[in-house]
Amino acid sequence: MSRYYGLDAVAGLRTISRAVAEHDRQLLLLIDESEVLVNIALHEPAYLARLRKTLQEGDMRTILASTQYLRQLNSAAVDWITSPFLFGFQQINLRPFSSDGAVSLTRQTQSNFQIEVEPTTLADIIRHTNRHPYLVQLLCERLFVATGPRSGGLRPVESTDLEIDHLLDAYFRIDFDHMEPLGQRILSITADSSTITEDQLASMMTPQEAANLQRQLRELLELGHLVRAGDNWMVGNEFLRRWLFENRDTLPAGAAVQPHSARIQEENISTFVRELGISAARPLPTPASTVQSEGEFYSAVLRVMGEVRRLIEQDDGHKLLVNNLGAGKTSLRSEEEVQIALKHWLRPLCEPLNIDLNREPLTGRGYLDFKFSLGRQLRCLIEVKLFNSSKLQDGVGIQLPLYLLAEKATFGIYVPVFLEAADYDNSVKLLEAQAAERGLTHQYLITVIDIRAWKPKSASKADLVEEMARYDLAYPALPSGSYITRNVGGHGS
Repeated sequence: MSRYYGLDAVAGLRTISRAVAEHDRQLLLLIDESEVLVNIALHEPAYLARLRKTLQEGDMRTILASTQYLRQLNSAAVDWITSPFLFGFQQINLRPFSSDGAVSLTRQTQSNFQIEVEPTTLADIIRHTNRHPYLVQLLCERLFVATGPRSGGLRPVESTDLEIDHLLDAYFRIDFDHMEPLGQRILSITADSSTITEDQLASMMTPQEAANLQRQLRELLELGHLVRAGDNWMVGNEFLRRWLFENRDTLPAGAAVQPHSARIQEENISTFVRELGISAARPLPTPASTVQSEGEFYSAVLRVMGEVRRLIEQDDGHKLLVNNLGAGKTSLRSEEEVQIALKHWLRPLCEPLNIDLNREPLTGRGYLDFKFSLGRQLRCLIEVKLFNSSKLQDGVGIQLPLYLLAEKATFGIYVPVFLEAADYDNSVKLLEAQAAERGLTHQYLITVIDIRAWKPKSASKADLVEEMARYDLAYPALPSGSYITRNVGGHGS
């Protein structure tokens, strides 16, 4: 080995390659993070030319692993008399896993470690990650619950499992910064529009960009950054969509990414709404002109929520919240799909009241499910949780109060969605007790509005009539001297 000491990389490679050839072997060279070659090309072009000659002479096989930024090598070597550095290399995009590969990784089929995962959870993992190897592993790690020394399972996906931490932020930032400007523009515009056609994209491009649009769309598709939804394009995975939103202020011009995405499942639910014949017209709980104080604002929000609860439990709305598994069995849709269905009822009710409804607004503590607001002063935060969530109690005891703290808000509504009557009453009482405790410890007013997503008995078979108070929600009693006497204008009433 002493003959390799003191040699630079180029001379060392030549020596090793010749030694390997003497033994009738081929040298396989893998250069990872090869973007560094671009910097070498700019500052030491003669050295890079020597390296290129070494890589292309003799019986050596070379693999360069990098982001798309490596293409800059051709621009950096434009003054060479010889062909560009990458001439002779075949570009291969590392695509997402196949469906079978993503399932195999999720279930760890090649390992002796047993992983149990429900079909609905497996489908959510694949949908949220678009079969991206790193994202599949990351999400599964967040969902993993050990059940024994050599066994475990994956719990259902929740909105908090899709948050962008500092590692993901750096991962997406490096990948995005190394994309071609056209690719950055396409992703930014697509995230802003939720879904968009190729013709719509082309109309926003310069003639030169439009000429390269199809090539860039194909590459973004191969890399998993985009997916096709019929004739439309959309951001490839939920993690990237959220990162694009959180960094919307630093994205290329014309890309003001919205916090809520249409996604395929929203389109499906929209179609389902129309098929059921559910009208967007709803009874208005209060004329907008009468909403003046915090108490009136919160009362209006409660009546809106009570009407949505009635539509779900008494007017076939539960069908939008469940999957039909056959043989009379159902399962709840994912938390994201439930939120989208709720939005289809809530927004038409809020608009005539001038109450703004935002889904998934970003707070200082993460993504909130919904926020009602009227002007800059009146706000009510909504957190939704499925009954089988491992964080059902934390949602009202910790998560919603933290959002209220971050937003400097006082009013909160916790919406647990139940599919089974078993232990339903006890669960609701426990959640209400936790909400009341936060009222005592932090002066927050949190109301628990549970939703029963199971099919109700027909009137001919029912054994009770629900109380009207379940749907005609009244403003809760508050201690004297509380904040509700302040009106919108900030003057005492």
